[in-house]
Amino acid sequence: MMKGFSIITFILILFSFTSCENTEQPIQESVTSDKSEGLDETASLIQWKYDMILVNHIKAPVEFLTANTFDKSKFKEGLTNAVSNVDAYNNNDSKSINLGVYGADLGYLSAYEQNQELINYFLTVKQLSEDLSIPVFNAETMEQFESAKSEEGKMIDLIYKKYEEMDVFLVENERFETLTLITCGAFIEGLKLGLHIVITEDMTDESKFLMQQKALLANLLDIVKDFEGKNEALSEVQSSFEDLTVKFDAIDFDKAMEGEKINSLGESLSAFSVELSQPKI
Repeated sequence: MMKGFSIITFILILFSFTSCENTEQPIQESVTSDKSEGLDETASLIQWKYDMILVNHIKAPVEFLTANTFDKSKFKEGLTNAVSNVDAYNNNDSKSINLGVYGADLGYLSAYEQNQELINYFLTVKQLSEDLSIPVFNAETMEQFESAKSEEGKMIDLIYKKYEEMDVFLVENERFETLTLITCGAFIEGLKLGLHIVITEDMTDESKFLMQQKALLANLLDIVKDFEGKNEALSEVQSSFEDLTVKFDAIDFDKAMEGEKINSLGESLSAFSVELSQPKI
């Protein structure tokens, strides 16, 4: 996983930077439980769609990013959402979206071994999780956190575990709007950061990466449309996803990293990311 995490496995994002196969399976199991029998029709449909995304796409980001190493000198300050913004998120929708955004940021920070910042962002994720009544940070977690602070591998494992637990809790409690908002925030921030990485690093299979992300965008957009007219924040996300789809459609994947089309996609992602993470006055 970028070194890893996942809300609803962070399915989508390139941040399976540090994951390995034995950490993927439990997530798949957690979302495909028999609990769908008790969900209403919309919730059941959304859970089924999430299951399909997991089955078909969970390994794609892992395979792409674990094949590469990163030049730590190319870490870009200011590319992630500032932790100082967290207190300005004053409603559950903005908190949910940015719980996803900060999760993607954790992936980027871990890939470039920004250990002190990892700690700050972990505590920010804890704060938002508690604000949203997602009870995955208990006393034992904080003991694990203290012991993991000096070891990057343990810290990444802990981050991954906490997002996996969020997935499970939200599905079991039928909080699909919250789950979808978190996933959308993670996807957009993750795609923005991932595109930055493939542009600035000497990486392979850039076209494959972009095609995978286009497919993930289409699947997520399909889920977001199920909330049409039910959630204002997701309506705004839907509009932005549709704009991004147009940008993806304009890219010649045989020349993926060439020309103005890829720059246009990058600019749109950056603008959307700012829109999501900007505190509303």
